[in-house]
Amino acid sequence: MGPGRIGTGIIYVGTVCHVAQWFPDRRGLATGLVAAGYGFGAVLTTFPISQIIRASDYHHALLEFGVIFGAVG
Repeated sequence: MGPGRIGTGIIYVGTVCHVAQWFPDRRGLATGLVAAGYGFGAVLTTFPISQIIRASDYHHALLEFGVIFGAVG
């Protein structure tokens, strides 16, 4: 198990737990939306990242998307 999977698990579980606490009356809907958003974000970023890696290298892709994710976050 790599560090990327551990980090992803920590972020996912932490986010789902907080959302479940914030919306106790709609816990299922809130956690479902988080799961859907998490998966949809992965789908939206996988293809552009792979295209950038093919065009240049993974260092460039990580830097570019790191800056984008940092700005959005």
